[in-house]
Amino acid sequence: MCFSRPLLDRDIIHLDKLRDLLREVHLVPGYADKIVWTHDASVKKVWQIAFGAALWSIWLARCDMYFNGKLISVNELLFLSKIRALFWLKAGKEDWNFDLEVWWQNPSSIISAGLTSANAFWCPPVRGYFKFNIGGARLGPKVGCGGALRDETGALRALFAGPVAVSDLNVAKLLAVKFALELFCETSLIGKVGLLVEVDSQVVLNWVSTLFTRPWRWWPQSIAIDLLTKRIGKVDFNLVDRQRNALAFGLSRDGALRASFFKVWW
Repeated sequence: MCFSRPLLDRDIIHLDKLRDLLREVHLVPGYADKIVWTHDASVKKVWQIAFGAALWSIWLARCDMYFNGKLISVNELLFLSKIRALFWLKAGKEDWNFDLEVWWQNPSSIISAGLTSANAFWCPPVRGYFKFNIGGARLGPKVGCGGALRDETGALRALFAGPVAVSDLNVAKLLAVKFALELFCETSLIGKVGLLVEVDSQVVLNWVSTLFTRPWRWWPQSIAIDLLTKRIGKVDFNLVDRQRNALAFGLSRDGALRASFFKVWW
């Protein structure tokens, strides 16, 4: 390879990592490159947006490292790239309607399908309510939680993901309930809409709804949930199966790999 300047030590490290990643890539004979050769205009456009979001994320990370001395992990970079691509896709063409759960678990499957699926498993809340799906996940010794707030049309309004210092997944989901209520309180939605919180754990649902089932160790967190629920007003809790909670589960998996907590709303 030829470079316009001598490589610094950090450049050599990143170059070696890039070479290692490229060695793991195996091209499938006879499978056309989607970005260049696809004849489906919508699929090609999605690939270009996803690719642009990844490049923009890399550029911002590089500038942050160069000017602010802030380093970013590969997992963090992938997380931010997926979020930017998701928002750009939703903002760029409003009639693109696709399954957010499938996108977060496997973006390439949505891209290949041309964005024809529309929240196949997620059920919208009743009129006048927003729905917050929350979850927890474990990756090896790491545990994370995450959640996504959507309105009755399925449009994203907020999401969060991050690591939690617990080993019990039910406790992680209990903390996710607390984080979801706190995030909802930070928005301007209190008093305007009700909130439905869905979690895929009957144990957590019992902790939230029944006092005598709550573990003493996590009593302060349960009391905080009670106070937040009272502040919001119209809050209902519901049990949901994993299939209908896939986006929250995907955010939780990514949250387990993060070094810090991430949240955003609009």
